[in-house]
Amino acid sequence: MNKILFTIWLMGCGFQGDAQPAGTDTAAFGPLRFRDDSVTIIGTYKNFRFSPGAYFKVSYRDWVTAREVTFSAPIDEAGKFRIRFPLPVESQLYIDYDRLYEVNLGIPGETMYLQADMNNYQVPDSIGGANRKIVAWLGKWPGAQYNGTHAKMHNEIRDWHRHQARLALPDYQDETWEPQFPSTQAYLDTIAGIFRRNMNDFSSYAKSRKLGTRTRQYIEANIRYDAGCALTQSYYLNARTDKQAIFPEYFTTADTIASLRYGAPYLTRNYIVVLRDIRGHSQSHARKLKLDPDSAYRVWVRHPIEYDLTATWLASQAFKAGKTLDETALSKLRSQVKDTFLFQNVMDRNEAQKAIQVNDKLLAGTRLITEFPHLKSAEEIFQHITSPYRGKVIYLDVWGTWCGPCVEMFQYMPAIKKQYADKDVVFIYLANHTPETAWKNAIKVHGITGANVVHYRMPETMQAMFEKGYQLRSFPSFLLIDREGKLVTGRAPWPRHTEDLHAAINKLL
Repeated sequence: MNKILFTIWLMGCGFQGDAQPAGTDTAAFGPLRFRDDSVTIIGTYKNFRFSPGAYFKVSYRDWVTAREVTFSAPIDEAGKFRIRFPLPVESQLYIDYDRLYEVNLGIPGETMYLQADMNNYQVPDSIGGANRKIVAWLGKWPGAQYNGTHAKMHNEIRDWHRHQARLALPDYQDETWEPQFPSTQAYLDTIAGIFRRNMNDFSSYAKSRKLGTRTRQYIEANIRYDAGCALTQSYYLNARTDKQAIFPEYFTTADTIASLRYGAPYLTRNYIVVLRDIRGHSQSHARKLKLDPDSAYRVWVRHPIEYDLTATWLASQAFKAGKTLDETALSKLRSQVKDTFLFQNVMDRNEAQKAIQVNDKLLAGTRLITEFPHLKSAEEIFQHITSPYRGKVIYLDVWGTWCGPCVEMFQYMPAIKKQYADKDVVFIYLANHTPETAWKNAIKVHGITGANVVHYRMPETMQAMFEKGYQLRSFPSFLLIDREGKLVTGRAPWPRHTEDLHAAINKLL
């Protein structure tokens, strides 16, 4: 399709918000605005099969670091739970994702009432599977003051995801799908075609269901940024010779698809991914052409807050490695980020990280091992590491301070370690390619400590030998070792799959 015609067609697909009083579901979401606020979810699972260590979890992409952050609260024997977590702006939430596959929208300041019947529940194959009919968002919680003001919107979003799942669309994130196309242009045209199909379907769906303005904004953001994310993410993997030649058209299309003329792009988590990718791709392309990378990226920035966000994310990369920002970095950040919420949040995190770094008491009782004999094979390394803990179940984590998913998993560990504090379970960590100072700082910053925790920092040659010998090709990698010191699996459940991990460990006790 001609790019000018394509752009005109896209502009006609937007939904303009009605002029209604603020605070109602008919009032359109406005521009991206950060504030100190939170969301509360209160709920119950009927027919809940209780087991110790059951947690209700909510996650979203953190607006300061662009990384996944998860909050959790215990589920009691009656299947009830209550959780409150910070949320600075309207954001897409993954709600108890391993159990419900529920995706919805959180609005700062609201209380959400959730009810689900877990009897004969089966996890759906995808977001919005057929079993989602058991999930209900209530406008009023029995015996509580009315507060679920956005229940209609939440239920409309739930129903949309069920409808979308029935369309059986290609999996954008399937790495084997994109390489099947003969050229980058063919892939680009296919994504654009799927996008047009989705927008047409949405237009009919919205009219037939008489969806609220906010629901329409949320759905449009998801459709646009799912397609945009497919384009920006696939560009990392695209090795075709026409990749550079088609760059301007490729990202003009991605940017046009992802542009909401009448909506709020931040309502989907893929907004962060697309914005981050466009920044990285445009700067990389500019460097190859010997252009100013920063100026090249600013061409794609539609609103000043987007430049603030990407500058904040770049500065925040130091935190995941246990590092802090020095005065030079802070001065640069101060000149780049005008949004006071984002800048102050980075400052607060930086000061908190500094305080943790100098507090060596946080390492008390945690074993840090850096001295090793000369070991000649992966098997010898395995025996050396595990033999002191015969009689205990070992959960072994291979990680690195440079690894985002590794760091994200640490947030689940305090509750897991507490669950096994008085049991024969030990948690062992092997750090990959991590300088000693960063290693110690990360252990303190992320709270990877305790009497049942052991850290090893091996020479890089030994670490590589171990990883190769046990075929550990991705990070993090998790292994389970039984009481006799035998490897049970090199693909143990990740900490975020808390109940699966509990089941796997308990089976070995």
